[in-house]
Amino acid sequence: MAFDMIRRRSTDTSSRFGVKLNWGSIFSGAIVTLGVGLMFVLLGNALGLSASNLVRDNVGTGLRAGSWIYNLLTLTAAFYAGGYTSSRACGLDDYSPALFHSISCWALTGLFIVGFGITQSDVFRQIIAGTGPASARWLVLCVSLFGLLASIMGGKNGVSISEQVPVGESEREQDITRRVA
Repeated sequence: MAFDMIRRRSTDTSSRFGVKLNWGSIFSGAIVTLGVGLMFVLLGNALGLSASNLVRDNVGTGLRAGSWIYNLLTLTAAFYAGGYTSSRACGLDDYSPALFHSISCWALTGLFIVGFGITQSDVFRQIIAGTGPASARWLVLCVSLFGLLASIMGGKNGVSISEQVPVGESEREQDITRRVA
């Protein structure tokens, strides 16, 4: 018995000059990264694990280390979610373009964060300039690097694997046909 097969939506992302990027999916991934990151930062503030603990002098070493680890893990998870969303939103079934989408999402998110941070915070401006507290500089570096890796992993996991689906018959009809035959 022959079934007509269809493939999941696939867009041609390759061209003679390289990979065509879907900027809508890249922006959606960046927005998801910022939203999930903001949610985790606000949760950390409520739990007393604020990133500002890294720059205050009256904070103990244990709380400073806990804040550092919490912010590293949660912001890395936010980059994973953004990379996954960026890759999934464009509906690709190839890893190579998904890699470019997730890296572009990571870079765009970084530009948003740095652009907003240096216009709104003197401490953030000092951290980016390299004159801020060492622990905060290391946190920014580690979040950037681990965020890149997490975004790439999210992009890889967000690739839509082609699924072959029989057209014209439901699963129940197929099961009945198999039993009769």
